[in-house]
Amino acid sequence: MELMFQLQDAQKGSDVTSEVTERELELEAQLVEARTIIQEQASLWYNVIVMTDE
Repeated sequence: MELMFQLQDAQKGSDVTSEVTERELELEAQLVEARTIIQEQASLWYNVIVMTDE
C-alpha cells in the first residue's frame, strides 16, 4: 500500500515538472518572438533616422 502512495506522489511530481517545462518552453518562445520584434523595430527606426539625416 505504501509503495502505491509513493508511486502516486512520484507521478504527481512528474506531472508538475512536465507542466513547468512546457510553460518554460512557451515563455522562451515568446521571448524569442519579442526579441525579433524589437530587432525589427530597431532596424526600422535606424532606417528612419538615416533617411532624415540625408
